[in-house]
Amino acid sequence: MYALIPIVAILAVFGVPAYMFKRAMDYKERKLELNASEANKQLEASNEERTQLLERLELLEAIVHDGDYELNRQIKLVAKAEEQKRLDAASGGHKQG
Repeated sequence: MYALIPIVAILAVFGVPAYMFKRAMDYKERKLELNASEANKQLEASNEERTQLLERLELLEAIVHDGDYELNRQIKLVAKAEEQKRLDAASGGHKQG
């Protein structure tokens, strides 16, 4: 019976801290796994968003480089200039009268 006391004392002195250390390391490992999982989700979301933005950019580049787009833009500029001339002429005529 007295032989068990030193064994229990040794286990208590070294066993409890070793168990607590193991639990702490398990906790840190689990926390790192969760952080890595969250980082992977964010990376996937960023990659998906990047892919969508690249698709939109390619579409816009196609529109801008399309000849019809340039022609339509020039037509609108000419129409705007004509409208401005008409407005200036109409307002100039009222000022003289």
